[in-house]
Amino acid sequence: MSDTQARLSQAQTCPEDVLREITHLLEVADAASCALACRNWLLPGRLRLYSSVHLDTSNIEKLGLLLHTLLKIPDVVLPLVRHICVVYERTVPNNVLNDLFSWLSGIQRAPRLLSLTLTLKSYDFEFADTACGIIPALTSLETLALTDRFVDLAQSPGRNILALLSGPALRRASLTFGAPSQFHTEQDVPVGVTWLSLNIGDFPSWLPKLATPSLAQSLTRLDVTASVLKHRHKILIEPLRRFQRLTHLVVYTTVGGSPLLHEVVGHLPALRALYAGEGTWNTEMIDALPGTLHSLWLEAAAGLPGARLGDGHVENLAKRRLRALALVCKRPGELDSIQEIAARYKMIFRLMHKVPLDMFDSRLLM
Repeated sequence: MSDTQARLSQAQTCPEDVLREITHLLEVADAASCALACRNWLLPGRLRLYSSVHLDTSNIEKLGLLLHTLLKIPDVVLPLVRHICVVYERTVPNNVLNDLFSWLSGIQRAPRLLSLTLTLKSYDFEFADTACGIIPALTSLETLALTDRFVDLAQSPGRNILALLSGPALRRASLTFGAPSQFHTEQDVPVGVTWLSLNIGDFPSWLPKLATPSLAQSLTRLDVTASVLKHRHKILIEPLRRFQRLTHLVVYTTVGGSPLLHEVVGHLPALRALYAGEGTWNTEMIDALPGTLHSLWLEAAAGLPGARLGDGHVENLAKRRLRALALVCKRPGELDSIQEIAARYKMIFRLMHKVPLDMFDSRLLM
């Protein structure tokens, strides 16, 4: 790997186990490739390789090779792991499945693990039970995301799913819910989560079960995504009112909803930022907004006259001196109308034709 024996290259002084890791991953393990890969390898190279671990059962060959490496050098990998993402579907051979469970059981010894995402594509109680036993022991975890069918399977008799949110360092959590089954929150669990994202799909009845005293006390941001809220929106009003410490609220529907936020925002005295999804607001909400609000996003709802802004409502918004104001317009002509009205009051709207991709970005509602 070097043209002279008088001066050893970094590749030649690299430990043998690290070289094996590199050559195993290189398609053509020639000297030039190894020398290039070994440059400044030891700490920064391993950190780049192992700080974020993505395990996906859709590629069995890649998953098997990665698990082989992770299990072979746990003392090297675990101190470096910061982020883990698992996409799981019960279509893997038993030997790979055993390796996956074995490695997941060992992540409790990862001292600096910051985020964990578990996406369960098919029903597998063994995987859910294994994960539910691991998560509470991850004391350094700051962010947790449980998506697809995971929460469905976590609802076993006697298990309080909110215990998964009780980690001492956990501050942000994201949960996706399916059809309600056995959901136990009878015993409130102390939590420190400040930002909770909920995808309740077609089942708004989830929210009342999650509006526990501990969450109401800890949350400062709540994101709620639902499929359709029409005719079932009232079940959300009382639970949302309980989160009186909220500074940021997102209520978004993928299809549409019925106005409900005009009955909620007046009960949130600390609210600073609001994203009101299509159909969830009307002009009554404009008058009910608390004086603390400085950032407002509104989705214009097609066919709902009550959500059309007139001169009086824009004047109301102008008096508030908002730092950020955006309108997602979906009706032809709405943009021109709002721009004309806003110009009279020297206001600046951020006007958009579709929902922003960064809707749930932490910077959106700062």
